Amino acid sequence: MSDSTQNRQARRPGAAGSVAVIVLVIAVAIGVGVWQDRETGPVAPDEVGLIDQVAPDVADANALSTAPEAGALAPNFRLETVGGEVLELADLRGTPIFLNFWATWCFFCLTEMPAMQVVADEYGDQVVVMGVNAGDSPEDARTYASNFDIRYTLALDTQLEITEAYAVRQMPTSVFIDEHGVVASVIYGVIVPDQMRENIDAMLNAAVAKAELSAGMSPRTGIAPLAAATTRRLCCSA
Repeated sequence: MSDSTQNRQARRPGAAGSVAVIVLVIAVAIGVGVWQDRETGPVAPDEVGLIDQVAPDVADANALSTAPEAGALAPNFRLETVGGEVLELADLRGTPIFLNFWATWCFFCLTEMPAMQVVADEYGDQVVVMGVNAGDSPEDARTYASNFDIRYTLALDTQLEITEAYAVRQMPTSVFIDEHGVVASVIYGVIVPDQMRENIDAMLNAAVAKAELSAGMSPRTGIAPLAAATTRRLCCSA
């Protein structure tokens, strides 16, 4: 064999080396895919659900128990939204919350949710309007929301853990939670916009009264529905 032939054979990569390179490329590709899934994939089940209560920021609420009833702290939870974000209820404190449990099979939700969107648009950032879907697939919930142009926050309770924690026994169910995380009222069954506004206004007016009292002012008494109507007009002015 000539020297030139031996040199060409020496420079030719062996089969083992080629296989090693291919394996390395595949491993890198798999690793990138796994990392991308980790970054953009669905939220893990252990990251959502019922979680520990967070102490309220006011002393007179620290002694309250946690329960889905008026006068108690609202059970705290963490859920994924239809937009893929993770939301924790306690993080929303500082603003009253209109929490509504619904499902795609619920006939009355068909009329209530569009009305809720109207009310959400009226109040803007004065109140957090949030729907909790009870048990449907994320795809069905997203389709439903899109078909009815629902733009307020929608969270996904696919395992029904939060629905059970709030003792929901009828669809829809509405829970009004004040700015400190205390349940103001619970209503089972469909409600109309005036009922939504009445409960929201009650929380807003109570917050104003507390602020006036803290500032050493004499709180207004006997706040009538007319004052609530004024609040609604103020919320919607440009």
